[in-house]
Amino acid sequence: MRAIAFFAVVSVATFITSQSQAQDAAAGEKVFAKCKACHVVDKDTNKIGPSLSGVIGRTAGTHPGFKYSKPMTEAGKSGVKWDEATLTAYLR
Repeated sequence: MRAIAFFAVVSVATFITSQSQAQDAAAGEKVFAKCKACHVVDKDTNKIGPSLSGVIGRTAGTHPGFKYSKPMTEAGKSGVKWDEATLTAYLR
């Protein structure tokens, strides 16, 4: 009986997790729909904005081959690195 209860809990947890990930992916696609007018996610292409490939962990204003605004360059010089928190704050 414990084994059945255990597998039931694991199954529900797995289902909830997969649903949550699907919702996160859908939310991410919705947010990126606004970004993709200016950005791409492949490494070798810049549009109006720089490529977002490898943006997590990158210092702000430092993607090679892209000319940034003065405020973005200064943000990088002051130590701003892109992570979930800084991207969330920037996008809001």
